[in-house]
Amino acid sequence: MGTCQVVSLVDVSERVKSIENLKLHGHRLEQMTSELNKVQTAVENASDIIFITDEKGKIIYINKAVKTISGHRQKELIGKKPNFWMEDMPNKFFAQMWKSIYFDKEPYVGEIQDRKKDGEIFTAEIRIAPVLDKNGQILSFVGIERDITEAKRLDSAKTEFISLAAHQLRTPITAVSLTAEMLIGGLSGKVNKETEDYLQEIMGGVKKMSEMIEIFLNVSRIEMKTFEVVPQPSNITRIIEENIKSVLPQIKNKNLELRKNITEDLPIINVDQKVMDIVLDNLLSNAIKYTREGGLIIVEAEKYRENVIIKIADTGCGIPKKYQKKVFEKLFRANNTDKKIDGVGLGLYLCKSLIEQAGGKIWLTSEENRGSTFYVSIPLSGMKRTKRTKISLC
Repeated sequence: MGTCQVVSLVDVSERVKSIENLKLHGHRLEQMTSELNKVQTAVENASDIIFITDEKGKIIYINKAVKTISGHRQKELIGKKPNFWMEDMPNKFFAQMWKSIYFDKEPYVGEIQDRKKDGEIFTAEIRIAPVLDKNGQILSFVGIERDITEAKRLDSAKTEFISLAAHQLRTPITAVSLTAEMLIGGLSGKVNKETEDYLQEIMGGVKKMSEMIEIFLNVSRIEMKTFEVVPQPSNITRIIEENIKSVLPQIKNKNLELRKNITEDLPIINVDQKVMDIVLDNLLSNAIKYTREGGLIIVEAEKYRENVIIKIADTGCGIPKKYQKKVFEKLFRANNTDKKIDGVGLGLYLCKSLIEQAGGKIWLTSEENRGSTFYVSIPLSGMKRTKRTKISLC
């Protein structure tokens, strides 16, 4: 009888533990359900369009922002593919997007033209990412679409204003420069040393202002689609040497060492010299600006496979890894640089825009406190000719 009692007590104890575990799991389930409901509410009420598709790209969920932004009801889009309202995008766009999210299994970010239910076109930024199982197989896709029509309009207005302002500044800047030159040349009589120094400072300031105006103009031309790339048969070696020659005074002023390794038999290829000059001048000037006195700058160029690769390296401050993806963005400047160094954060943005518009590539490698290396790749087949798509102010 005693043994039966012991077994009974153990049994009761186990049952009590089981009940407690069930209560604990139930409490955790309630918490998880509550958190899930919060997320679901946030997603459903988000101002951006958020959608989920199956592995074949058919929409299985889309939030109510789609009605506000596009005019389509949620029910109308279930079972359809996102290109239902992206019908104005070219096949090339869908091929690139599908390659990224399906074959490469990487997120895709791009700008698209969408059509509302009433036929109105709007501009949106879209981000789509694959959802993978533990074996790396695609389960579904998650996408976010943001209407950036107004932001693009404002940006376009700012670009046009900057272009107009830069053009208006050209005339007085030129007048100041010519006047200073004539005064230094003795137009109104011989000037003393102190006056000449002041005039030279004016000339230096005018030169910097002119360079900045030219950058603003080129950026506005690109963004307004008025920059024309006109490739001509060109000697790449000569173009590189000319650009190096133009910055030699700056190199000497900072006591920098310059090493060149330019392959002698680089072929004649079709490039737009003004594009090459803008890109090389920016990269060389940056290398000089961000390299301490006594440092080293290396310029190399070689034929590699179906491209000519130009490399400009320095032993400057380098770029922290977390900033390297942002280097080519408009108005970006890393916070590890000397604030006294001139620059508005448009040079590299301009380089990337021009080179990519012409069919080339630009990229970098960098290590903080060790220096940076920028690479420019131009196809042996030559730069791609691009024509203006709008009336230019230039």
